[in-house]
Amino acid sequence: MFLQALTVSLRLVFFRGGPQDFPFSETRELSYACVAIALLANLLAASVAVPVLVGLPTALIIVASYAFTARSALKSRGLMNRYAQTLNALLATNALLTLAMIPALMKVSPQIIAFYHQLEQNPDLLSQADPWPKLDTLSSLALDVLFLWQFAVSAFIFRQAANVTMFVGIMLVLLVGVVMMGISFLLSLLAAIVPAS
Repeated sequence: MFLQALTVSLRLVFFRGGPQDFPFSETRELSYACVAIALLANLLAASVAVPVLVGLPTALIIVASYAFTARSALKSRGLMNRYAQTLNALLATNALLTLAMIPALMKVSPQIIAFYHQLEQNPDLLSQADPWPKLDTLSSLALDVLFLWQFAVSAFIFRQAANVTMFVGIMLVLLVGVVMMGISFLLSLLAAIVPAS
């Protein structure tokens, strides 16, 4: 079952097949594995630039945002029977493409981290004509391509799973981003309020 899930995920990354091809498991074993793999991949990617304690909430937010958006979209269309396969497809393809980003992230992260440390010491850097660091062009391009590819794959999966147009699939991926920002904002707000109590 896991080998079949990997094969389907690789096909989905290349826009072949659909989330309905993802193996279905009554035991939820595959769903737990997909959640764990997506968490691990996003944690590894985030850990390139931030400490693990910051990367873990980021990974959790990404997985929760996909789960919430997939559930909402499928429930509104009366297609909840597709939820497990859809979420597994979204998480597995996210994990594959996120892992592919790690080499490029490793190349550009030290420059970005160094820039933010300089910015903390000297906020006036932002008033300069071109304050941003010059990043490795190939790595930056690779990150852009992989991000857009991941966006397109997620829209492709949402489109097929919810029986909607590609435009609505794109809107659902954008909603994933809005949900991520909303959860992050609420957690930041909670963190600011709790110590003050």
